[in-house]
Amino acid sequence: MIETHGLNHISLSVRDPERSLAFYQRLFGVREYHRDEASIQVSVENDAATAAEALDANSKDTQKVLDRLKAEGIADKAIETANVVVYPNRYYDQQSGQEKTTGYRAQNTVTVTFDDLSVIGDVFAAVIEAGADNVYGPSWQLSEDNAAVATALTLAIANARSKAEALAADQGVQLGEALIINESSVSQPYPMFDERAAKAGADSSVTPPPINPQNMEVIASVTVTYRMNR
Repeated sequence: MIETHGLNHISLSVRDPERSLAFYQRLFGVREYHRDEASIQVSVENDAATAAEALDANSKDTQKVLDRLKAEGIADKAIETANVVVYPNRYYDQQSGQEKTTGYRAQNTVTVTFDDLSVIGDVFAAVIEAGADNVYGPSWQLSEDNAAVATALTLAIANARSKAEALAADQGVQLGEALIINESSVSQPYPMFDERAAKAGADSSVTPPPINPQNMEVIASVTVTYRMNR
């Protein structure tokens, strides 16, 4: 006999997927919603003999990318600097047994947020044309005012109370008020990554990548502690 102390994960094969999905939506407060917001990260890198030269070149090239973003209709509030870094390019010289510096690299990364998902592919191609070296994304998300999280939490709390009432009835007590409520909401984005093998010129033409946003699954999990009244 195997004594079970806890259950972390389980896989099920079902004959009626729609019915099963509806069951778990009721049980865990799972809901599917269309993503209404996305972001990409755009990086520009430059190498030079000195840190000052690397940063100077990087600042100029980054400004070209920012100007292109604005030309594509991206508002200033949707562009946020994520990271600026300058560091030496080092390597280990096996003959001398010492670490040597071959120059410096400057990197500037910005985060671009979209509420119009139809333009992501065009902007992706545009920043590559403007001189970006690395583009990461899109990361799909729900906007702050999206009702998905609130709806999922409402369902999860209702399910928690329903289960607590069943337990209370089994023990011959009445369910009282909620004393403690802990919640967490998790969304699942699906990123993609593109790193250019070589820089494209300003007059080059890059075909926009196909971008296909799918539904996002929002899972609300709550732990509720109730008072029990006899």
